[in-house]
Amino acid sequence: MQSPLDRAFGHVFATLLWHGEVPLSYRVGRSAMLRLISLSTCLLLLVSVSEPAAAHRFVAALTVPDGASAQCAILSSDSSAGTASLKLTLETAGSQVASWQQFVCAPDGWQLQRAASTSPTIELNAGDHGFDQIAVSIPRGELPDAPLLRAQVFSLTADDVVADRTEPAAGVWLSSAGNPLGVPALRDLGTLALIGLLLAVAWAVLRTRQVAQLVGMVILTFGLSLGLGSRSAAELSIAPPELAWQDPGYDSTVADAALDLRRATIQFSGRDLKLLFAVNNLEPPLLNQQDRMLFIGNSLTSSNNLPGLLSRLAAQAGKQLDARAQTIGGSSLEDHFRAGNATREIAAGRYPVVVLQQGPSSLPENQIYLRTWTERFDRPIRAAGGRPLLYMVWPDRSRMAYFSDVRDSYRDAALAVQGAFAPAGETWLAAWALDPELAFYSNDDFHPTLLGSYVAALSVFCTVYQQSPEGLPGYIEQSNGSRTPLPPATALLLQRAAWDTYRREGLRGQP
Repeated sequence: MQSPLDRAFGHVFATLLWHGEVPLSYRVGRSAMLRLISLSTCLLLLVSVSEPAAAHRFVAALTVPDGASAQCAILSSDSSAGTASLKLTLETAGSQVASWQQFVCAPDGWQLQRAASTSPTIELNAGDHGFDQIAVSIPRGELPDAPLLRAQVFSLTADDVVADRTEPAAGVWLSSAGNPLGVPALRDLGTLALIGLLLAVAWAVLRTRQVAQLVGMVILTFGLSLGLGSRSAAELSIAPPELAWQDPGYDSTVADAALDLRRATIQFSGRDLKLLFAVNNLEPPLLNQQDRMLFIGNSLTSSNNLPGLLSRLAAQAGKQLDARAQTIGGSSLEDHFRAGNATREIAAGRYPVVVLQQGPSSLPENQIYLRTWTERFDRPIRAAGGRPLLYMVWPDRSRMAYFSDVRDSYRDAALAVQGAFAPAGETWLAAWALDPELAFYSNDDFHPTLLGSYVAALSVFCTVYQQSPEGLPGYIEQSNGSRTPLPPATALLLQRAAWDTYRREGLRGQP
């Protein structure tokens, strides 16, 4: 017989765990209940003390000419970083600034500057090339008193090792002599004072009957009242100086795109000095630096070994990707689902990303067909902890007008399951808009050439890693180790087309 205390204890436990929605239909002893509560408490504590995602760390430093101001070592861990008069340290957590500090160099070392400047901000996909940008404003009153300035930016690993650094070319400085504030115009009071002075002179001229001089004074006074007196400070201001420079892509010592510095700018704007620096990507990617994924498709995936091309692209970016495939020539997603091999591989492999691809699916009935079987695949993919990714292909050459229908078909299927979307076909169009001679179709006018598959791999790379491929080596590496070189201008065109198209059309989906 269960005691009243046991019954009460069991009731409370059931209420806590199931909120009264599921009755506790079996007897629970007090000792067993205590063990369960202890186990639950331990699990909660383990969850609560688990480490958060690693933050990304940056140091920005302002340097002045020797002797103009006190100089301190920028990084205690790396003497090659040089010295500076002012520095900011900041950490980001994803797309947010987690913490930041501003220091000024004093005779006895760095001192925290209490008159803090405006908190840094982050803008994702900023500028023409879509890098993630961090902006810092420093009031003029907090700057070193020097006529010239330079800036350096460092990204640091968790061990305080420099991952990447960027600075202007040697000998290039920003002048702080040009005053970006408005040059004072005479405006109303100044103009009235000048008019009064000129009238006094005119009275003296009139008394001596020098009419010509009087007429000249009247014209001058009228002109000044219309000109200087009505001109705004903005019209007379000096254009603010600016110093901007770029940094090569994929030159950091680690594969983390958040530490890959790409561009920087310092400029005077109003009463502030603005420092802007961009990194390849701050947002969390779909895949880790070392990960695996699965492709399910037909010959549009197996041609030129698209999964292998993607793995080698990832390796060029310093990542390790095991990209596997389940392909059947001419197959649809329904064929794969009914055959069973794909779903068994999904369950066994527990891939974080599973790519789904069939034919163009541009006709209305085929769009419904693609969406239906995407939804069928979504269940086992999600059950195995993964996320579906719809890989948009292209129509055959005779149906070029149907590219938008193919895009809509694959994008709608991705939206139906909150999946990711790689707009490879749209990337073809974007590249053709810049160079119509690019050969993406093979001789059968449907399957891709090696170049066409490479562009598709760039599109999937942008999607799974959430970063621009701009700066990767300008060649296509095949499974046998051979390399097909690309003209530098063509490589840059394709890399930018892939990233710009993903930013415009792509989807990251939901985990």
